[in-house]
Amino acid sequence: MGNARTARIWSRSPVPLVLFANTAVALPLDNTLYFQSAYGDGGLGRYLDGGFASGYLVNNDIETSEQWALKLGLGHRFTPALRANIMGGYEQNDVPTGFTGDPNQHHWSAHANVLWQPMAEKVPGLQLGIEYQHGERRTARTDSEGTADRIHFQTLYSF
Repeated sequence: MGNARTARIWSRSPVPLVLFANTAVALPLDNTLYFQSAYGDGGLGRYLDGGFASGYLVNNDIETSEQWALKLGLGHRFTPALRANIMGGYEQNDVPTGFTGDPNQHHWSAHANVLWQPMAEKVPGLQLGIEYQHGERRTARTDSEGTADRIHFQTLYSF
């Protein structure tokens, strides 16, 4: 049944509109400014952090939702082996009129991380990281709020 609904979304909108714009700007003193924006109508939801669906069942028909997101970050390299980033973002989901559920309508989050290459000279592909994330969301119908705080750990080896 999930495949049939997906087929209906694509048949109603053969080419969902999804636009992305990303850039990174090198700043003085080993800083980098990051910017990302996204807009979509039917197909963007799974790529965002807010847990948005790309389509909703309204009166036995699939209606797509218009969604957009903005993210901004600043990175700083302290040494060749140690860097940190702070970033924040906002996402909006315009739920179709007539949908009776209560999905997330908007979401914002802030992140801070530290990335370290402990053996940059001997093992250049090894990177360790830790990130703290705080996020808040609000639902479309009942205006319910929710928050989440997370700590992520990372071990990455690039070949």
